[in-house]
Amino acid sequence: MEDSIEQQLRFWLEGVIVAVFAVLGVLGNLVSSAVLVLKKRHLDLQPLLRRLLVLLAAFDTVFLVAAFANLSLVELSRTYRDTWHPVRQIFFELGNHELTLTTKSYQGLC
Repeated sequence: MEDSIEQQLRFWLEGVIVAVFAVLGVLGNLVSSAVLVLKKRHLDLQPLLRRLLVLLAAFDTVFLVAAFANLSLVELSRTYRDTWHPVRQIFFELGNHELTLTTKSYQGLC
């Protein structure tokens, strides 16, 4: 009985909720990047700051897609979990999150 409750919690928390936040985050990053790139004249930002914000949105999008692949797809798709996820872990797991978090930290310092 506890395994089924734990599996249901994992499905809803890691599968559904992370997927919703990832989709909303990617959409928000796309909108932010579009505003920063297309409305240059209307924004009172220096070009370097505008570029850094667009880069931050890009790296945040990479992080959100990686989190979606690591957490949500594993819970939502049995085919992904059984076939693609083990192969993806071998090639892409090595330092993916660390690289993204480190890059975001350096951008925060700028």
